[in-house]
Amino acid sequence: MFLNSYWEYAGTRYKHKFKAIEASRGDVHNISFNTFDSSFENYDWTKEPAESFEDLMRERAFMLRDTYRYLKLWFSGGNDSTTVLRVFLENNIHIDEIGVYRYLIEDNSSNQEVNNFTLPYLKSIQHLIPHTKIKTYLWDYNYYQQYFGDKWLETRNHFTSRHFHLPNIRGKNYCNIFCGQEPTLEKQNGKYYTTFWDTDHYGELAGFKNIELFYTSPTFLKLHAKQSYMLKNYLEENKLELPQRAAYKKLVRTKIRDKAIAPEPDYFAKQSIGVQQWISPKDRALLSGMSTHDRDKYKYIMSTRVNNTPMIQLYRGYNAYTFELGE
Repeated sequence: MFLNSYWEYAGTRYKHKFKAIEASRGDVHNISFNTFDSSFENYDWTKEPAESFEDLMRERAFMLRDTYRYLKLWFSGGNDSTTVLRVFLENNIHIDEIGVYRYLIEDNSSNQEVNNFTLPYLKSIQHLIPHTKIKTYLWDYNYYQQYFGDKWLETRNHFTSRHFHLPNIRGKNYCNIFCGQEPTLEKQNGKYYTTFWDTDHYGELAGFKNIELFYTSPTFLKLHAKQSYMLKNYLEENKLELPQRAAYKKLVRTKIRDKAIAPEPDYFAKQSIGVQQWISPKDRALLSGMSTHDRDKYKYIMSTRVNNTPMIQLYRGYNAYTFELGE
């Protein structure tokens, strides 16, 4: 599947967000974001799916297995991918490959979740899935040397230094399964809405083909809708206000996800605000392991200006869809 994600400004479409910002000359409020297709607008979001969350998760896993000859699950050990892997395992649905990625150097602190939890866990279950290939990918110094510079703004859609690429898989009938798309809720005038922003990974994966987002697919929107209603119902039943930022993520992880194999490291407690919100704690951990020269190159990228305004100040999230949820 191809996400068909793009940004648009003044009638021109851009596959990369930075190029759209550059073309706008600072008129960033008139940039729009589009993703997927009309199936989102044709779906009835006012009705909660009758099926249980577990039934829909199982159906989604079987759907992917029946559709593709080769399934590659990108696994971080976080709540999202842990939940998905559990569904495949419990229902004896074969995964051809589980991919895990590291950045820069193996013992970099930004890799501590993978090193200390994710890989040991996969090793412990390898005997249960003997026909599944478990492979670790390292985006090393050579990888960053290719992109630190002008190429970054030509090929990337956000400022995070923990970018990755997707190695080719032989054949055509295959997919890379990603699990990071959680439902985003908003509340206005007492009504709940589910929204789709480019900062919810839809933009990050815009340039890749053979992508399947496990939780959000135009061919199976019931799963995304069900999660949205589960969160909405919990808040209403407990007479709680819609939480913000970190508290909302905690709600998602505790109410509609399994416990993560890899707990978040201590440095995640320090969240960025302001323009630095686009740089995650993992980014800072990764950058701390780079040479002064490479950090300076990254700072140079961050200092890029458009019409005399730093691009990082112009950078913002764009919403593709907003759908009202029913009573």
